[in-house]
Amino acid sequence: MQTGLSLAWSLPVIWLVYIVRAVWAARRQWREYPPDTKAFYILVAPLLTLALDLFVLSDRLLYAPAKRMWERRPCPDRRKPPHLIKIQNSSLNIMRAWMAAISFLVSAVTCVALVTVASASERSITAPNRFVEAEGIRFAYRSFGDGDGVPLVLLPHSRGNMENWDPIFLERLSDRRRVILFDNVGVGLTNGQMPRTFTVSASYAASFIRALNLERVDALGFSIGGCIAQELAASHSGLVRRLVLAGTAPRGGEGMNDRPDSLISLVMGPPSKESFLKIFFANSEASQQAGLTFLERMQRRKDGRSPPMSEAASKSQAAARDAWGAEKDPNYEHLQKIAQPTLIANGNADIMMPTVNSWHLYRNMRNAKLILYPDSAHGFLFQYPDAFAHDVVDFLDRSN
Repeated sequence: MQTGLSLAWSLPVIWLVYIVRAVWAARRQWREYPPDTKAFYILVAPLLTLALDLFVLSDRLLYAPAKRMWERRPCPDRRKPPHLIKIQNSSLNIMRAWMAAISFLVSAVTCVALVTVASASERSITAPNRFVEAEGIRFAYRSFGDGDGVPLVLLPHSRGNMENWDPIFLERLSDRRRVILFDNVGVGLTNGQMPRTFTVSASYAASFIRALNLERVDALGFSIGGCIAQELAASHSGLVRRLVLAGTAPRGGEGMNDRPDSLISLVMGPPSKESFLKIFFANSEASQQAGLTFLERMQRRKDGRSPPMSEAASKSQAAARDAWGAEKDPNYEHLQKIAQPTLIANGNADIMMPTVNSWHLYRNMRNAKLILYPDSAHGFLFQYPDAFAHDVVDFLDRSN
C-alpha cells in the first residue's frame, strides 16, 4: 500500500518534469509550428494539466486504491481497519496538501513557460521599427534579444533589407545577446541615396552604430553585407570586436565580375520565387525544399515591413558591387588590415559569391575560421539556420 501511495504522490512531480522537458523542446521548434498548434500549447495544454492535477487530487486516484489494498490484506476485523483510518485521517490528508502545492506549481510552470516561449519566439517578428538620426540620415532599425553580451549588428545581402533574414536564425541569435537589424542608407525605411561604393556604406554603418551609443559591436555581414563588414572592421577597427563573413568575397574576388548573363538577369530581374531558389539554393531536392520553407518563414511579419529596394537603389548597389570586384588586390593587403577574430562561412556551391572566395578570405586573414555547409549555396544560412546560429553563437561567445 505504501508503494502504491508513493507512486500516486510522485505523479505530479513526474508530470512537472515532463512538462518542463516538453516546453523546452517546443521552444527550439516553436517557429515551425502553425498558428493552431501554438494556440493548443498556449490555451489547451495548461487546461489539460489542471484537469490532470484535479484528477490526481481526487479520491479515485488516492483513497479508493488505498482502501482496495487494505481490503485485500488479511485482517481479523475488516469492519474496523485502524490503519486505514489512520492513513485516511493523517497521512492521506498530509499527502493531499503536498500534492495540492505541487499541482499548483505544475500548472503555474506550464502556463508561465508556454507564454514565455511564445513571446520569446516572436521577438524578431514583433520587434517595432525604431529610428535614429546620424549625418542627416534617419536610419530605421529593430533591436531585440536577451543577455548582456556585445550587441550583434547584421548587414544583409544584395537588394535585401530588415525583412531578408531568417526568423529561426534571428531567434537563436537573440537568445544570448541583443541583435540589431537596420536598413542602410537608401534601403527600405531609411532615407537618403544609396552609395555607389561599399566604403561609403561602411562609413554610414559606423555612424548608425555610434548613434545608438554603442562603443563596440560584433558584425555579421552576408553577401555584399560581408563586403561592407570588411570595410567596417578595417576602417573602424575600434568599433568591431568580432566579425562574421557569410557568403562573401574579398576585394577583387574571384568570379565576382565574371558572372554569366543568365545569372545577372536573375539577380537584376523582377524578384520571383523561381529566381530566388536558383540564386540562393543548390539544385538538389533537399536544398530547394529548404528554400521553399524559408520563403514561407520570411513572410511571417505582417506589420511594419520594410519596403523593397527601388530600381535606382538597386543600380547603385550593383555599381558598388562591380567596383568591389574590379578593385584588384592580388596580395590581399586590405585583408591584412583586419585584425579581429573572424568566422567565415558559406555553402559549398555558391554561385553568387563563388565559394572559392571564402577560402581566399580564410587563407589571407590574420585570425580566421572557415566553415562550409554541405549541399547548399549562397543561402546556406537559410537552409541551415539552427546550425549556423549555433556556430555563430559559439564563435562570438569566445573571449578574445
